[in-house]
Amino acid sequence: KPQQLRIQFKPPSTYGLDDEEFLIVGRVGVLDVTGWLDVGHLLHFSRPSDAGFLLHSRFWLGDLSIPSDNKLHCLRALLVPCLNTRTLRSFAARLIDSRPSLFHLGLANYRHAAEEFRVLATFLNDAFLVASSS
Repeated sequence: KPQQLRIQFKPPSTYGLDDEEFLIVGRVGVLDVTGWLDVGHLLHFSRPSDAGFLLHSRFWLGDLSIPSDNKLHCLRALLVPCLNTRTLRSFAARLIDSRPSLFHLGLANYRHAAEEFRVLATFLNDAFLVASSS
């Protein structure tokens, strides 16, 4: 089912990484009845190759946090330690995305990434070559 998602892009140094030109990192959130709920992290790293560039992506799903624009933010200190347990992460996966487990949520993310990258592949390599030649 379609969902409202947001990505809060962060400087790579937030994750202890060097600031590199082709490194994108961020916090992934979903919208629920209380507001935005952060549910994971993403990292996209590209590097030159003989064919243009390679894009590597990593997702860390299940690191739940309540951002300041959520109605439950005042309870964050109490709720976040409880949310970040294996049992509640699996429950949250079902609640947030109607998936039976985080494994299935991961599979859905994999499918989404494959679809998204298929579209990006139609223009991103040319954009990369133009940007890297300037």
